[in-house]
Amino acid sequence: MSGKLGQDHPQLIPPAFNFSETQADLKAWDDLRPRLARLQRLMDRADDTMIAIGSDLMTASLEGYALLKVVGKDQGLKSLRRDLSSRFRKNGSVVAESDEPVEA
Repeated sequence: MSGKLGQDHPQLIPPAFNFSETQADLKAWDDLRPRLARLQRLMDRADDTMIAIGSDLMTASLEGYALLKVVGKDQGLKSLRRDLSSRFRKNGSVVAESDEPVEA
C-alpha cells in the first residue's frame, strides 16, 4: 500500500494492518536494493574471473600433457603419462598409451 495513500486516508487501513511496519520494510527494501545490485555485479565479475582462470589452467594442462606425450617417451615417464591420461578422457573412457579408448 502506498505510503501517501496510507497517510492521506488512514480510515482505509484496517486496524490489524501494521502500516508503520510495512513502511519500515519498504524503506529497508529500497535501501538494500542498490547494495545487492553492486554485490551481484561483483559476483558476476568473480565468476568471469574464475572461468578465465579455469580456461587458462585447462589450456596449460593440455599443453603440458601434449609435451609429456612427445618428450616423455624417451625419459622413462610412460607410467606418469599413463596416469595422466585418465584425466583426459574421450567419450567417458580412459585414453590409453596408443590413444585408443580403453574400458575404465
